[in-house]
Amino acid sequence: MTTTMTTMMTTMQLKTNTRNQRLNTLLARPLPLCTSTEYKHEYYRLIWKLRELINCHPKDVRQLWMMNLLTDALNELLNMHDPTSTPTDSRKDDNRRWTDIMVRRTIVEQMWEEDESITFYDCYDALREGRSKAAQVRLYDQVRTCWETVTGTDLGTEFRIATSAAA
Repeated sequence: MTTTMTTMMTTMQLKTNTRNQRLNTLLARPLPLCTSTEYKHEYYRLIWKLRELINCHPKDVRQLWMMNLLTDALNELLNMHDPTSTPTDSRKDDNRRWTDIMVRRTIVEQMWEEDESITFYDCYDALREGRSKAAQVRLYDQVRTCWETVTGTDLGTEFRIATSAAA
């Protein structure tokens, strides 16, 4: 019985240490020298929210999921082909990446600030402000694709993460 408990504790410690090491490595990656203002803005917003989530104790399933979402977004940002690009003037591949990054960040921010749930339209409305009609149409399709990938739900569904077995 005690060896089983010891093995379980060691496994949990390894997973926690591995996650912390992975996050620390990601947070230690330097910001590229030549970056656009929008790139820096997204970078610092992702880092700030990720550090907030790391400092929350104890972490529930929802917080771990949001941390994973932010680490994916930060990895995507740091692996971008052209760090001097902006969401509006980037190449097609980077444009998809920008949308993916901003959708993931928006989902986390709204789930953090609002009542733990978010709809596609909340996310889309947050990103479409200040864009032309044509840009809004293109953005709608990009946000829809990313939304379905991240949440696994369709557009009409309110997305929520259950934090207990009863929810």
